[in-house]
Amino acid sequence: EAKEHPMCLNNSFEVASVTKMVTATVVMQLVEEGKLLLDEAWSQGSGDEAAQLVAKNVATWPWNRSGQATVRQLLQHTSGYPNFWDDHSPFVQAFEAEPHRLWSTWELLSYAAAMPSSSRDTFSYADTNYLLLGLLVETITQQPLARAFRERVFDPAGMSVSGTYCSYIEEVPKSAPPLSHRYMGTIRITGNEQHSADSFAAGGVVSTAADLDAFLASLAAGKLFPKAGKATLAQMMSWIPTDRGP
Repeated sequence: EAKEHPMCLNNSFEVASVTKMVTATVVMQLVEEGKLLLDEAWSQGSGDEAAQLVAKNVATWPWNRSGQATVRQLLQHTSGYPNFWDDHSPFVQAFEAEPHRLWSTWELLSYAAAMPSSSRDTFSYADTNYLLLGLLVETITQQPLARAFRERVFDPAGMSVSGTYCSYIEEVPKSAPPLSHRYMGTIRITGNEQHSADSFAAGGVVSTAADLDAFLASLAAGKLFPKAGKATLAQMMSWIPTDRGP
């Protein structure tokens, strides 16, 4: 077994749900470009191409109770869609039982489709929202998500080609720094195929401390919104009460 080493400052690591900030940035770029509307149903975005993909690949998707959630509600986790990552959910049980299983976005959405929805307009955190946003990004830009991230966020923010990339949906750069290990409790899941469940638009970015600093500095300065700058950033930062914790 390979010798374990302490983390170094230049190591890469899975940024997990910080990925959602990247996804949200691209979505807001599309809004300021007039290619997407915050208050239209997500199922109407991209000329309903994303919705057609869901209908084709997730036969059990509950359109009758959840089809009209808006893009804004996806971004703010107020869509009412359930979170397949909830503790002890059928998905989590399958995830823990099958370390060598490769997961697709369609399988994850199928697990979400089988769960009860929550009240719309009430904050309820769910990766489901950002999987749908990732599909919108791909269908509107006509690009794989990893390329959209690279061209619209990583490169403009000055993030390195070797240190920042999308796990599972693109190849690891040959010059990538060592990847820090990720654990669920005491179980190391880095390198297990099951970890593909935390990829795509909800949690799949790998980065470094320096690259994340570059991303956040560019975002805070409005530089990632070339058309409207800080006006778009202000919309992105329209916070809502979460009622989580004191």
